[in-house]
Amino acid sequence: MSTGDGTDRKVTFKGIDFESPDVRQFLDNVHKLIVDDVLVRSTSRENKVVNFRDPVELQELLDLTISPDGAEHDTLVEACKNVIEYSAKTGHPRFFNQLYSGLNAYGLAGSWLADSLNTNIHTFEASPVFVIMELSLLQKICGILGYENGDGVFCPGGSFSNIMAMHLARYKVAPEVKTAGMPITRW
Repeated sequence: MSTGDGTDRKVTFKGIDFESPDVRQFLDNVHKLIVDDVLVRSTSRENKVVNFRDPVELQELLDLTISPDGAEHDTLVEACKNVIEYSAKTGHPRFFNQLYSGLNAYGLAGSWLADSLNTNIHTFEASPVFVIMELSLLQKICGILGYENGDGVFCPGGSFSNIMAMHLARYKVAPEVKTAGMPITRW
């Protein structure tokens, strides 16, 4: 950031200097832990899908206290190890779920990029690239489905998708709700 006097001042996010050797080492340690213990070991048939513990035992195993003074990097890395140890390994070849399974390296890279940029798609000003990407994907999907002038939205989950479907169905049956609102009725 320029100070206006010809000098630059380092900008940090909430006191975190991402150029600090300590912070970089912490991030490198967590990255190595994720690659080694989640992406490699957790996808091996030789390891368990989950190291299951009942809820009471799991609460005793995990130190989830929140200190007003924060935590040392080593403590945070240990906490990450525990999260990995007792979590279901959804990338494991024997993990099956009705909603998801497996892990894609390219999708993971995209997730890391999106999380690092820490943006969302609510306006073009906040997220110009992702807004254009969303429009491009929607156009591609509409083309595949045969809609020449279609549009759409990406929903963050099944519950929101169901609510959106209910609103669309209501609008289809009673388009006046958009301008007049819902009629007051007694059940």
